[in-house]
Amino acid sequence: TEPLTHNESWTAYQPGEMILFQHGKPIKYALTRVERLIREADNPLLKRITKADQY
Repeated sequence: TEPLTHNESWTAYQPGEMILFQHGKPIKYALTRVERLIREADNPLLKRITKADQY
């Protein structure tokens, strides 16, 4: 994750980490196991670059 603004505090999350917010407060946490991310971590040559990554 990356900050969208420069005048606010920022908390980076891990790949696969999900947080559900209600009224601005976190109410539920989950960590998913994304097989593609695990393979890419083991072999960076497998990493896919998308248009969103290039923006």
